[in-house]
Amino acid sequence: MVELTSKYPDTLRPLIESMIAERLRSIDKGIKITQDRIQEFEEKYQMSTGEFLERYSNDEFQHSFDFDEWIGESGMLKGLLKDLNVLRGLEFVD
Repeated sequence: MVELTSKYPDTLRPLIESMIAERLRSIDKGIKITQDRIQEFEEKYQMSTGEFLERYSNDEFQHSFDFDEWIGESGMLKGLLKDLNVLRGLEFVD
């Protein structure tokens, strides 16, 4: 639980709600961009990200910058989804 106090309590809640809403919009945009990029890799290499990551961890591929980027995009998506869930799980208690 987090508790915030302010000299201006009437403006604190709307300010925080606005900041959270803006961050949610930013995360949603990031998720869309990241999902599109991952889809490009999946189409290019004709496999799902899950399959790619499993095969990559089994050393079935030689190193490539595409693979580095694919792994990075996958990690980015996981982080964005985690942040999204955290923010959507916030609740104001009066």
